[in-house]
Amino acid sequence: MRYPDKIEFICEKCQLTSGANQVRKGLGRCSRCLGESWTINASWTDTWSETTAGDVLKSVFATLLLLPIMLLAVPIFLLSALFGGDFSLPFGLSIFKTKRKSTNQRTAEGVSSETVRNLTLEPSSVESRVLSYLSLREQQDLSDSGAQTCQECGSLYVPVREKSWTMAGYCSKACAANSQTSP
Repeated sequence: MRYPDKIEFICEKCQLTSGANQVRKGLGRCSRCLGESWTINASWTDTWSETTAGDVLKSVFATLLLLPIMLLAVPIFLLSALFGGDFSLPFGLSIFKTKRKSTNQRTAEGVSSETVRNLTLEPSSVESRVLSYLSLREQQDLSDSGAQTCQECGSLYVPVREKSWTMAGYCSKACAANSQTSP
């Protein structure tokens, strides 16, 4: 499982944002106001590049602008190659790309100073402890909102009247169908 890129501990009394080291030094209490209630925010950011129609147009435009320079440089390059010289073109063409970012986060509010102290106790395992804690809190929140455990796969899901398989105890049509075919 991938660990969060960033973990923040936000004091619910004064809104100070702290890292795990600062919280550990304060023994789970806020360094500013000695608050004992925290919000934990873990976030994951993914970045990727993609080529869009606008990027292709930029690349074509750049190529057209450089075309006269390329037409002058090619004969010089060929002459240089014929006479054994070492000549390279001083530019390269590439396609423009657009960078995209997507950030996902998980948050738990009302976390006690004792829990935060235990989560940050060992510096090398803060990420795994926080991730486990957030997963448990998420499961508890789902249970509190009426979630049930799927009879087939064990996942938590919230039943919806319009989806008959959820009312029958399954999280998805696939689990309901799989249950019918299993011995």
